[in-house]
Amino acid sequence: MRNTSIYFGAEPSPQGFLYQNSTQIMIASLVIAKDWIPFNKSLAVALNSNNSAIMLAELCIRFSQFRTKNELIDDLFFPATIKSIEDEINLSKHQQSNCIKILTDHKLIECKLIGTPATRHFTIAYNLDHVLDQLTKENHYDQ
Repeated sequence: MRNTSIYFGAEPSPQGFLYQNSTQIMIASLVIAKDWIPFNKSLAVALNSNNSAIMLAELCIRFSQFRTKNELIDDLFFPATIKSIEDEINLSKHQQSNCIKILTDHKLIECKLIGTPATRHFTIAYNLDHVLDQLTKENHYDQ
């Protein structure tokens, strides 16, 4: 008798796929629904930094959220504190600083302090697609 415990109680089909049960569907929907950010492999290779690619994805998500709510400052900037980034993508202050340097050096983002007390704010390059294309072409990365 075959042990199917690795299949979480589901019996594999003859093709090797699991038959869906309500527990699998629930787990899959929870995983897919939250706590995921896109990861651009080409960008990570071009920047030589997985963390920077992850941070850019997080900043793009936040930019979109603030824009949707009409909460951008000067129609460009949104806040992202060290703690909020650390809470979301688990990058330390030092890792964030490195990412910000890499992303600003490549003109993918702009970072500045706004307000009193000063709070870190970001904006995304208006020509992000063009910059990403150039960056990945320069690094001759083929998928």
